[in-house]
Amino acid sequence: MIVPTFNRPDVLRSALASVSAQTLLAEDTVEMVVVNDAGTDVTDVVAVTDAFTDILERAGGKGRLTVRLLTLAANRGLPAARNVALEVARGRWVAFLDDDDLWLPDHLRVVVAAGEAAGVQVAHATCLVADRRLSLLTAPLAVASGAGVRFDQPYDPQALLVSNMLPIHAAVCRHPFESGVRFDETVRVQEDWRFWLDLAVGRGWRGIHVNTTTAIYHRIPSDAAMTTWASNAADRDAAVTSARAFADGARTVWARWPVPPGSPAATGRAWVDAMYAAIGERMAVGGPVGHYYYEQTVTAIHLGLRGLLDDGEVRSRIRSYVNGTPARSARQGAPGEARS
Repeated sequence: MIVPTFNRPDVLRSALASVSAQTLLAEDTVEMVVVNDAGTDVTDVVAVTDAFTDILERAGGKGRLTVRLLTLAANRGLPAARNVALEVARGRWVAFLDDDDLWLPDHLRVVVAAGEAAGVQVAHATCLVADRRLSLLTAPLAVASGAGVRFDQPYDPQALLVSNMLPIHAAVCRHPFESGVRFDETVRVQEDWRFWLDLAVGRGWRGIHVNTTTAIYHRIPSDAAMTTWASNAADRDAAVTSARAFADGARTVWARWPVPPGSPAATGRAWVDAMYAAIGERMAVGGPVGHYYYEQTVTAIHLGLRGLLDDGEVRSRIRSYVNGTPARSARQGAPGEARS
């Protein structure tokens, strides 16, 4: 497990608690590498998780949790922090958990077992997107309610050529020791998307989706500049800059991975362009975009790529999601069978 962190000891504590609660620890040895990207000292926070290893030993279980804390001398950014951990991690599977997100207790056991059984290199679970901070106590209730927006698309390298449909912490992958694939340290956004493309398309890695919700992605309104329109001009300008950075980043990725004109992937990219155009129009008239615009757009695009929505319906839904107006709800995740 790789956990990068920077100046967020309180939420890191919750993330590490979700690591300690993993049921896989009862039956297997798990290594965790925490990388402090030159931020606030988190030695005490990590020590609490490290002490959990003694509890496991006294319980006499077969599993073990080993913990390493690496503190960088200078802030290098999220991609570099993950790469530092990849260089020292030795597990056969690698999982990533950002310091402000959570796993449910069965997450690692479920995705690792699915990957092993299917003989694939990537396995990912459904991910609930939460608009309020959840804990180990409240997260299972939120998942069980069936409410909320979720990333629950199947593993599909062709869909990845359109946009990122795979939250980094919802997945495990075989350690990319020999592949040479690492996170691009020259970018500050969409580094995880580039990583998945290098593996799925560049190296032909196969994957499987387990349609069970075991990961929580926190998308808190107060932390999302584009979806919480600020009252001052400086913050609004920052939101516009952020939107442009993501749009430019997508086009850079597309240039790196060209697709044939008229192909499904090319159609999907046109829909993503429509999303960014709608965001620009929305901001130009002084409004925030819908809070779940991206997650809902991803679902609409996925349904369009499968032929379940026509071009007009996909574009209509995208505009509704960006504007934050009612539209037919995004598909909800539900427990079920693993699917490739």
